[in-house]
Amino acid sequence: MKRAFTLFETVILVASLGLVSLIGANAHRWMWSQAELWGYRMTMQEVASTVRQMRLRAVNARRTLTMRIDAPARRLQLMAVDAAPLMQESVERTIWLPQGLDIRQAPDQLTASPTGAMSPFSIIVDAPAFQREFQLQTSPSGAVRLHEEPST
Repeated sequence: MKRAFTLFETVILVASLGLVSLIGANAHRWMWSQAELWGYRMTMQEVASTVRQMRLRAVNARRTLTMRIDAPARRLQLMAVDAAPLMQESVERTIWLPQGLDIRQAPDQLTASPTGAMSPFSIIVDAPAFQREFQLQTSPSGAVRLHEEPST
């Protein structure tokens, strides 16, 4: 004899499937947003690493290195500058900030001289979708600090 499902059992099964789908969709959205925030963090780590290396690279290469910051285009370009005999610049590296990261405050350029001199500065980058703010600061001693905090 074959047993059939009752209406009550069918309703319970469909409700269970709906609940599991709802929980799974929310977990997937949360994991996707965390992966995107992780990508923003890695980009900011790359910027901090490049700034850390600027002073050392300038001293070793005996060249002035300049990082030009184009806030509207969300682009940071590391340039090597040769002064003599003709003023020449060559692009060493370009970092494009992904969509969702906006440069709120930054100087137009940072410069590391062949003597190792580099003036202190501060760059603030926002991730409005996550209400996060990344602050990159240098000190007169050359230390580079990257800090992430909730934006206000």
